[in-house]
Amino acid sequence: IIADALNFVRLHDPRRNVQLVNDCLGNIDVVAERTLMFRILYNLALNAVQAMKGQDSLQQIRVRASSTDEACIIRVSDSGPGLPGENRGTLLMPHMSGARKPDGTGLGLKIVTDLVSWHGGRLDILHSDGHGTQFQITLPYEAPGAPINDANS
Repeated sequence: IIADALNFVRLHDPRRNVQLVNDCLGNIDVVAERTLMFRILYNLALNAVQAMKGQDSLQQIRVRASSTDEACIIRVSDSGPGLPGENRGTLLMPHMSGARKPDGTGLGLKIVTDLVSWHGGRLDILHSDGHGTQFQITLPYEAPGAPINDANS
């Protein structure tokens, strides 16, 4: 799922200014509906590509997946400019954007939050500063009604 999402994000960066890294070692099981999990990863990575547009140096988005006994943990990190401090509190609300030059609807992170919640999980912003932003998705293995998929396929 990670590889598929990153391949679609690549279409929005034809000059390859952003290095997309799938840092998922081995197969990590995730209890999630495949198309919704794809949408979660795609939205987070696409938001990062858009946030890094116009920066001169090579930028990077890294997706890592790991597991605990209770949950699958997926971290999406970027090396972009970070989120403006005044927007962080409202970032996961509808029609809000962390973009300095908004060109979207402001629904991407709200959709991600809703889809993660639907799976019984949680989306957290671990950090955001001038060196990048890192989101963490925590998906429990006992999510109601969601099938198990392989996150690395």
